[in-house]
Amino acid sequence: MSINDYEGIVVIGAGPAGSALAYLAKQYLNTNMIVYEALRRPGLKACGWGLLRSVEDYIGPIPREAVLNNIKGFRIYVDDRLIIDYGSKRTIAYMVDRPLLMEKLLEHSNAKVLLGHRISVREAVGIHQNYLPVIATGFQWRPRNRRLILGIEYRVKNAHIDEPGLMEVWTWSGIVGYLWVFPFNSREAHIGIGGTLPYAELKRLLDEFIRSDKRFENTRIVDRLSGYVTVSGLDKKFLDPSIPVIGEAMGAVLPLTGEGMRPSMISAWSLVKALKHGDWRIYTRILEKTSLTKSIELQYRILRHVENRRARLNVDKLRSLVRDCEWLVYELAFGKMNTWTVLRALPCGLKKALIIASLIRRYSG
Repeated sequence: MSINDYEGIVVIGAGPAGSALAYLAKQYLNTNMIVYEALRRPGLKACGWGLLRSVEDYIGPIPREAVLNNIKGFRIYVDDRLIIDYGSKRTIAYMVDRPLLMEKLLEHSNAKVLLGHRISVREAVGIHQNYLPVIATGFQWRPRNRRLILGIEYRVKNAHIDEPGLMEVWTWSGIVGYLWVFPFNSREAHIGIGGTLPYAELKRLLDEFIRSDKRFENTRIVDRLSGYVTVSGLDKKFLDPSIPVIGEAMGAVLPLTGEGMRPSMISAWSLVKALKHGDWRIYTRILEKTSLTKSIELQYRILRHVENRRARLNVDKLRSLVRDCEWLVYELAFGKMNTWTVLRALPCGLKKALIIASLIRRYSG
């Protein structure tokens, strides 16, 4: 149905998906916007606050006020051994103040924003009878039907980070999940962990990591967050054929990495494009053209494989595969694995290119 059939749009949830929808609607749609958010401030969630620069292909430049740091590389450790050290001359990601970013997107929209207002879909439809309701409530939408992974995160100050332009990922054999260090500058960072382990075990690993790393000897924890992330992929159970569902509510999270901000914003962009085209029901078709759905499916299949093998990693084999072509991990982690990836891998050696091709074929279904 066309946006012209409605008086406006009412969005339930002001996280990355809901705020991006309101922001993009101002640019592409001539309609009224109302946004409900249960929290007093949008975007409060255990999340590394990392956002790939490629999101700007969909929503335009990130507001400078919300950018805390420019990231130009990453390191990945497995069983305390450095296996990937990837650097770039250009910025590949931003560390953003997530709540502030949501607020800036809403501020630059024409939406009426109601913070601290918890409302159900039924209530929203009843109050705004000639508005198109959009569900952007995150994993709370039909939570029993999805797979959730717990995340715990600390915001620390007084750290001593020598290379604040690099983010870090640490994982260990036998654990499905990972620990992250996302620096805002040389003195401040988000350090968190997410995985399938119980809360107490995840917290123990996080606390031990901070105690054992000299960079964080005298740090002060200024904020603690915990929450769940959907890793079930895009499932029809999360979709309602009569109401648009966007963001994590529809499963728009990369299961291996837990990255949700960029996928949520891409889903909002897809819905706006469908509305601009004249029929919101083609929204999922537009989303598929972004390759996001294939990336989520690929990562979900790999996650299932890792779980079935109890996350036992052959560190030396993995190290050999990515040596001299660390960008392969970047492609996989951020959802860009496709046939073009195989061609790009050829300079790394025919054997590596064939291995990548077999992985894509195996896990892409």
